Amino acid sequence: MKEAAYAQHQVAMAHYRQMDKPDRDRSQARRAEEEFQTFLQKYPNDPLLPSAEQHLREVQEVLAEGDYRIGYFYYVKGDRRAAAGRLLTLTARYPLYSRSDRALYMLGDIFEKSEQKQMASRYYARIVRDYPLSSLVPDAKSRLTEIKAPIPTPDPKAVAWMTAEQNAPRPKSSLIQRPIKLFSGGPSGELRAASRSGLPTMTPESDSPGTEILASPVPGGARNSIVATVTSGGSSTATGSAENTAASDSSGAATTTGTDGSTAPPAGDAAPPATGATDSSNANPEAANTDAAKPPDGQAQDGTANADAKADPKKESTSKKKKGLRKIVPW
Repeated sequence: MKEAAYAQHQVAMAHYRQMDKPDRDRSQARRAEEEFQTFLQKYPNDPLLPSAEQHLREVQEVLAEGDYRIGYFYYVKGDRRAAAGRLLTLTARYPLYSRSDRALYMLGDIFEKSEQKQMASRYYARIVRDYPLSSLVPDAKSRLTEIKAPIPTPDPKAVAWMTAEQNAPRPKSSLIQRPIKLFSGGPSGELRAASRSGLPTMTPESDSPGTEILASPVPGGARNSIVATVTSGGSSTATGSAENTAASDSSGAATTTGTDGSTAPPAGDAAPPATGATDSSNANPEAANTDAAKPPDGQAQDGTANADAKADPKKESTSKKKKGLRKIVPW
């Protein structure tokens, strides 16, 4: 039907209007990206094509801004691996992002500090070639000169694109609207900073997440681990847990640490039974001697147990222990 293109555009706009800020839930932004990409693929000759392209560029600006903030946080913190994981996806997937040159410069600095000058020169060269009007071009050229890498020539298409971006009209907010947008849930500055020209990314986001475990040792052999599921160009979900680890004691035996922090002895290494114990389940010598010296039924056994219980409230009689064990493990 001829109304199908308009209906698809309205579906995408429904998710577009529900987008949150880049540092919040990005599920609506991802859905909007998918629906706009579907529209552009199915209806390339529709009159709504320019509107769909511009909205897709704005949606991808919001998604890229979210990844940039996370990568910048790890970059300032000094976690090069985590920062590179976010910035690599950002620069590969969203070349029209307004701060792609900064992301490339951070990647070059990360690889240069990691003694990988060949990789660093690749990202410095991309700034000079693909973003020739950027303010970071002089710094990128000086870095390339220091590591003795060739300086590329600017791409003429990139020069034309950045010139058009600088001269493109952008929406402005009035003095009354600015304080209102501070308390609104949707993005505002990202929509104004989005590119006004260029073909947006048409490849769908990968559905195969990558998992990375960042563990920090703690006393006792256990490790508090943060498992972060990272989707290419998307968000990450982190869950904290105490990892089951095996720690060796002084005798060489392994003890297992559970999720609650408790330590259990390894299987097949139970404590030897006490001498004179009638029941093999008693590992306590005092309890074993008590069982061995038990008087016949009907005598003052219960009275002695009650007296011990009254003397020490925390101490429990052996008969009660046995009854509790039989309830848990019926042998």
